[in-house]
Amino acid sequence: MGSREDAKEVVIVLTDGKSQDDVAVPAMKLRNKGVLIFALGVQSSRGKLDVDQLESIVGVKNHLFVFREGFASLTEDFAMELSDSVCHDPCYDEPEHH
Repeated sequence: MGSREDAKEVVIVLTDGKSQDDVAVPAMKLRNKGVLIFALGVQSSRGKLDVDQLESIVGVKNHLFVFREGFASLTEDFAMELSDSVCHDPCYDEPEHH
């Protein structure tokens, strides 16, 4: 399958905690280049999720998905919601991939 000229580059961050690195500056550089960044923050029973840090990574609040009930809350319905948010419609040329 060839690439679409109008397709955006996308980064999806999945975390259950907080980065020990400086993530705001590299994330801002990516966003300035037109890269869309989405983050999935999953609150685990053993860790503390840093939502402020995730907001600084994505830059746009509707690109942040927070799950307070752990990894079990990542359902198939959520997968479809994420696909719609990231890919819009359609994500693929073939209808069977929706």
